[in-house]
Amino acid sequence: MKLSRLINYLHTGLSVYLAFGWVLPDIHNKILIGIIPCVYVNWLLDDNKCIITKLENYVLKKENIKSDKEDTVLLEKYQGFVSNKLKYINIKLSDKEIDNISVIVMFHSFLQCYKNLII
Repeated sequence: MKLSRLINYLHTGLSVYLAFGWVLPDIHNKILIGIIPCVYVNWLLDDNKCIITKLENYVLKKENIKSDKEDTVLLEKYQGFVSNKLKYINIKLSDKEIDNISVIVMFHSFLQCYKNLII
C-alpha cells in the first residue's frame, strides 16, 4: 500500500473523529476539547490548509514523480482534502463554502464536547 493512501486513511479517520467524536465516551470529549482548537489554529495560520493535507500532497507528489505521471494529473490531485472528498461524490462547492462548512462542523463538535463535559 502506498504511503499517500495510508496518510489519506489516517486523515479521513481523524476528520471523522473530530466531527463526530463527541458521541463517544467522556474521555474522547476531553481529548477533543484540546485537539479541536489546536487543529483550528493550525488551519488558520497555515492559509486554510491542514498540515496533514500538506503532508499527503507532498508524499503524493513524490510518488507520482517516481512513477513519471504527467504534470496535469499532478495538478488535479493537489487540492484540499475535503474538496477532494466532495469532488469524489460529485458535490461541487467553492473553497470558501467548504471552509465555512468545516468551521461550523468543528465548532459544533467543540460545543457538543463542552456540553457533554459540563452536564
